[in-house]
Amino acid sequence: YPKKWNKVQVLNWFNDDIVQLEIHYFGDKYLPGGNDYDIINNKRVIPHPVNSPDETYDELLNMVK
Repeated sequence: YPKKWNKVQVLNWFNDDIVQLEIHYFGDKYLPGGNDYDIINNKRVIPHPVNSPDETYDELLNMVK
């Protein structure tokens, strides 16, 4: 993505006044300097830091239990 852009900008498309959403984000680059860091630490997002597809799958399974 272009410089000065990051994944947090997608949250601008969700207007809290219209609908209340739970936004879950799964990311593997969640440490400072990683490209998921800003969005996974945003107050509007329920973060799921993961390190592999298997961890993502496990997180999803835990959500439906």
